[in-house]
Amino acid sequence: MPHSSRLQQIADLHDTFNESLQHGVAQRVNTDEQTIEDACSYAWMQLLTHPNVSLTPEPPLLGWLTRTAVREAWRLDGHLRRTVGVTDDTIAALADTHGPLTPSSEDIALLRARIALVEQLPERPRRFLLRLMLGHAYDNIAAAENTTYRVVNRQVARAKRLLRQIEEREKAREEHWNRIRR
Repeated sequence: MPHSSRLQQIADLHDTFNESLQHGVAQRVNTDEQTIEDACSYAWMQLLTHPNVSLTPEPPLLGWLTRTAVREAWRLDGHLRRTVGVTDDTIAALADTHGPLTPSSEDIALLRARIALVEQLPERPRRFLLRLMLGHAYDNIAAAENTTYRVVNRQVARAKRLLRQIEEREKAREEHWNRIRR
């Protein structure tokens, strides 16, 4: 636990330099305001847990905080870019691209079943396939994932292959249970 005078020094430094820190991180990382704020908060927390970092309010401290916050912002931003959630909004977007504007309950149930199958895929191919299902072009997916067109092509092909295998397993399991029930 940091000494109480050190805690007070950090609180004073936070009041003085937090705005400058956020501005400095925003200049170095192209991301949203919330990510920058989270990254700066992380840097301040790291300062609390690193008692060897000098608290002299000179460029070395601000530099250390900025480096720490920038690295965290890059990490958070990279995670945000790679996350494609499977939510009701995603399902509605898929329904809009593949059917009427107001999907029927049967359409939504079918899409939920398909999404449940997609959720069984490994994380990386699932991301690529979901982006494709949402209507993104391969070039756009490559840019969002910070990769090449060829990698997108391979990941989508892998996802489709794995999805076919999962569907075949599910179908075989269902047929097996139907035979047992008879």
